[in-house]
Amino acid sequence: MSSQWLPGDSSRTRSRWPAGLFLAVALPLALSAGEIHDAVLAHDLARVKQLLKANPKLVNERTEKGDTPLYVASLLGQSPQMVPLLLQLGADPNPAPNLRMETPLSIAYEMNKRQTVGLLLQAGAREDDLSRGARIRYLTLKKDLGELNARLAEFPRLVNARDAYGQTPLNLAVSGQQADPGIVQFLLSRGADPNATNHYGGTPYSVAVDRGQANLAALLRQHGAKETPVSRSAPLRLAAVKNQLAEAEALVKRSPEMVNAHDDLRRTPLHFACAQAGLPLVELLLQHGADVNAVDFGDNTPLHGAAFAGKPEIINALLARKADPNARNRQRVTPLFHAALRGVLPAVEALLKAGADPKAADNLGETALHRAATGGHVDVIKALLERGMDVNARDRQGQTPLHQAAQQGRAEAVKLLLSRKADPSLTDVAGQTAGALAAKRKHEDVVQLLQAGAPK
Repeated sequence: MSSQWLPGDSSRTRSRWPAGLFLAVALPLALSAGEIHDAVLAHDLARVKQLLKANPKLVNERTEKGDTPLYVASLLGQSPQMVPLLLQLGADPNPAPNLRMETPLSIAYEMNKRQTVGLLLQAGAREDDLSRGARIRYLTLKKDLGELNARLAEFPRLVNARDAYGQTPLNLAVSGQQADPGIVQFLLSRGADPNATNHYGGTPYSVAVDRGQANLAALLRQHGAKETPVSRSAPLRLAAVKNQLAEAEALVKRSPEMVNAHDDLRRTPLHFACAQAGLPLVELLLQHGADVNAVDFGDNTPLHGAAFAGKPEIINALLARKADPNARNRQRVTPLFHAALRGVLPAVEALLKAGADPKAADNLGETALHRAATGGHVDVIKALLERGMDVNARDRQGQTPLHQAAQQGRAEAVKLLLSRKADPSLTDVAGQTAGALAAKRKHEDVVQLLQAGAPK
């Protein structure tokens, strides 16, 4: 199931699997922040300098989760100047670990930010087991057997080093894209625990079973892996992924407890069915008591998955069973955001009719209108504006829907927004207008539209 939907990613965040788990969860946690963290997030160097000139102590200010600005900069790595600027202005390269037991250096290793790693080490960041373990997990994902062997020879105790979510190198090796039996065998030979359980109840064996990797499951069993409730319930999730209605029906009749059994990332059969199967399989699960508002590791509900997949018939089936149209995941994204970005008007209309809040903003301050503008979906933009959306709504980077449409070269969306009084003179936190962003991307037709202004 490694290639299935992973909802909740912002249009401005990068996600890779399985490290996408790290970003999808860590980013919203880092965003419960103050003004200095916002400026770092927006990679606004001028604003950071201004804030720290007024109050130098802000450079080491912590969020409620224990993140300093340097944590955010190390996590995102969007501006190559941000980390050196913070260090120059007094950021501590060795802050106490945050509540997720991470340091800036361990984050940089985990996210493979090589330049950031070098800068932090040069500034005096100390290697410790947190950062070494992060490096070993990264090498596992990269499948760099030579370097992995060298690191584990030096630090054999870290073969079971866990990340913030309980994932060991072996957990990650099994759950990664195109899992490599050679890496799995190597880790097992070095003492990796085949029964290591992550924070969501998953073990390497349960992950292998859930993904239909029979060869890896057999290898793990040979090394002492045990059955778990997660692994025993895997067949129904696999049937949902493959849209096998007859198989799913037989399974729920034989083992009804499977209906709400989750995998290693707390995804239930209904999560998978809504994103990847058809309406009959979804209805089958609902008729057998599937929890319509179950949340996965990122607080995504089945409705998020149906909206992400652009399936209005499944959206309506879920809403009829009292699915929450305003459910928010950890990035505070609602199903409406996904439907708007996909540009599926019937899905958007179904959610709005059920009470979805068109003005809801996510952790980045974006609204469904920003998402629709990004995708250039004119009919969805119209529907949202008719619901009272502010055409000049700003996100945390100061960008309006017009900024989003312009930088993506969505000429028809730009025309519509201008006709609805979108202001092309507004600047984001970096001082850029929508026209400047369009020019940077060489969208000349959009630049001309913005220079001409609203149609008469």
